[in-house]
Amino acid sequence: MNEKDYQIRKEYFHQNNMIYPYSSFGKDLVSTEALLFDFKEKQSSGWGLEFPEVNGILDDVAFMSDKAQEFMKEEDESVEDMLKFEQTNLSNVPKNMNGEVFTYVGSLTGYYFQAYGADCAHLFYEKDLGKAVMCFEYT
Repeated sequence: MNEKDYQIRKEYFHQNNMIYPYSSFGKDLVSTEALLFDFKEKQSSGWGLEFPEVNGILDDVAFMSDKAQEFMKEEDESVEDMLKFEQTNLSNVPKNMNGEVFTYVGSLTGYYFQAYGADCAHLFYEKDLGKAVMCFEYT
């Protein structure tokens, strides 16, 4: 079911040049037409959208999204605090040999790509090692 959902979302993107921005968890959407119908139905029902900010894929790059900035202000968190990733559900984050967390690149919402995808996928990069690591967050 998850693979089928992914393939339909991929086709939807190619046909409409946009990501289907809603969860399809618990639904068996069978075609791109079903996604388009569901999208239009949600829009006419007043469902608001907070589209991803970068190329229709990344929700946040280096904690610069409005959502991240709002959280940091409300919780009095600094970028340095955020980079420790203590506020996430990640059980582990990639660290170099000195114990420093890899550079945070950005995150994306998993259910944009699969009905049962991760809530969030975080991308980290370590320049000296030439290594990128994706960490998946589930709630």
